[in-house]
Amino acid sequence: MRVTSQTFPNQLKDTTSTLLSRENKLSQQISTGMNILDPSDNVAGFGDLNNYRTNELQTQQYSANTDSATLAAQNSYQGMADLQTLMSRASELITSANGVSDASTYHIIGQEMGTIADQIASIANRSTNGVYLYGSTGNVPPLVSNPSAPPSYVFNSSANYSSNVTSYEINANLSVNIGLTAGSSTAGFNGFLYKAGQTSTDTYTLIASLATEMQNATSTADPFAAEGGYASAMQQVNAAVSLSSESVGIASAKLTQLSTNATALTNQMTNLRKQASTLSDANTANLATDLTTVQTAYQAALQSGAKILNMSLLDYIT
Repeated sequence: MRVTSQTFPNQLKDTTSTLLSRENKLSQQISTGMNILDPSDNVAGFGDLNNYRTNELQTQQYSANTDSATLAAQNSYQGMADLQTLMSRASELITSANGVSDASTYHIIGQEMGTIADQIASIANRSTNGVYLYGSTGNVPPLVSNPSAPPSYVFNSSANYSSNVTSYEINANLSVNIGLTAGSSTAGFNGFLYKAGQTSTDTYTLIASLATEMQNATSTADPFAAEGGYASAMQQVNAAVSLSSESVGIASAKLTQLSTNATALTNQMTNLRKQASTLSDANTANLATDLTTVQTAYQAALQSGAKILNMSLLDYIT
């Protein structure tokens, strides 16, 4: 084999280049604390690491969606809890009206019942940052002013349909509807103010009507005639109380579902980060030892090269 004057310099160049590249890689791995920085470090591992990171980003988005859904669900739950409190008071008032004979007492009870009716409408039309809590994706108030009997309200015909309830994607292939709807007697859609049945429950209309009837009561007329008498009125109020309790239960169940999902996402995120860490985290102590070895070899190669170049070898070796 013929060895020319260029053989040793070329070998030296290749050796020092390889050692320098290895030194730079080790230094980068130590500084980042990661042993997989590009596909050449570990082809399969690099692919797995990218998958972990992609899944982590998706999980973070699901977590953000869950947080937004939880805030909406908390506001929704508070409205239903407030409605339940009002209906409990309405039940107390209608109970106190049993056996009343003087119109003035009816008037007093009717005034408070009217206040409750107004508060029910206020709950149904609650909004946060300009968005109606129970107004569906169309963002419209569930109750609107009744033009034939102001200041009372009627159901908004453009709201209260389940297909319009705001939905959040909180996990893979899992979306949850957060908003509750008031319902609609005109559309026959059930909600927290209306429930169809053999005897339908129409909470706002019932309470507003009772308020008006008792405020206009006389000593001779039965203020509950429109409801079929006191017993029937009491039964209807109790049905409305039950409907409000059901709505609280629905809102509470949504919060529980979201809380469970948030915990699952936290655990999922922890597992993904642990898997990525196990795969990519560098053993800096071992890398430091390798770096020292490579640096020593690099310096030795440079020194050897210097000696060879000083000898000015000619083409004499065969």
